[in-house]
Amino acid sequence: MSLQHFKQANSIRRYRIGNYAATLLSNYESTDNEIEYAHALVIYQLIGESKTARPALVISSETNPDACQEGYYFLCSLAQEHHNYGASKDWADLHKFEKAALQLAAQMLEIPEPPLVMVDHEAK
Repeated sequence: MSLQHFKQANSIRRYRIGNYAATLLSNYESTDNEIEYAHALVIYQLIGESKTARPALVISSETNPDACQEGYYFLCSLAQEHHNYGASKDWADLHKFEKAALQLAAQMLEIPEPPLVMVDHEAK
């Protein structure tokens, strides 16, 4: 999977989720003019001894011009395919999105233990 539309974002927190690393991003800017992203949780698969990482899964809060007028965002995942888990104004809120995204990632990756915060940029 690729992050082909990624332009820039603010890193909020970094996690360890099982054998994966994850970064919570906000103020996500993309080159895709039809979809606006509020937040994203990018999960990386750690490979080998060197801990090389490649994106394995992205959970995002995204909207389009029609939904944005009403304040609605969609909770979505992208691994091999794009899935939409429904619209809510909650997905525009960073902390509500974060909780849902971490739960969805753990479920999709079948990881029973809770995520471990490695770096918290908000706490500074």
